[in-house]
Amino acid sequence: MKRIMFSLVFLVGLSGLRSEELRLLYNGQTISGSQIDADSWSFVIGGEKFMLLKRDLVVGMSEHIEILEADSLRLEKIIAAKDHLLAGFEAYEKSADEHIEVQKELVATSDSLYAGYKNLYHDLKQIMGVSTFALNPGLGLIYDGRWKFTLALGVDYRSWTGQFQFGDHCGGLILGIRLPIF
Repeated sequence: MKRIMFSLVFLVGLSGLRSEELRLLYNGQTISGSQIDADSWSFVIGGEKFMLLKRDLVVGMSEHIEILEADSLRLEKIIAAKDHLLAGFEAYEKSADEHIEVQKELVATSDSLYAGYKNLYHDLKQIMGVSTFALNPGLGLIYDGRWKFTLALGVDYRSWTGQFQFGDHCGGLILGIRLPIF
């Protein structure tokens, strides 16, 4: 923050306050000045330009400068707080973007695994001869005082099975479910 520095000149004597030209006595020299406006005059002392201002104007300007400095300090604190929040939001955004990328990689991996297992299942069905529909013929024995041969004819749908058994003087219907053990 820039600081404004005021140089105070102690005036020994003033003359001609009513005219546009003002003279002041400084270190035994009379220096002429010119009026800028109703409250200020301009002097050149030692090659440097000085301004003479009325006390109430300087006090008013000093108070205004103090108010502006306090306001500037308050605004700097607000900006620092907002910069801190912005840095936090940027860190959160970066973390969220990284998380999204990891999630995309996980989704791609799970899709690949799903497709692989699906293909593996279809290949296993072809190797093992497992199909959605199947005709299931069979031959069996029934004991009715003596052993008798029976035939069975069934249909399988996925895990469900239905069979009709028939033989000499016997017949039956069987409904079941196939439960794989291994």
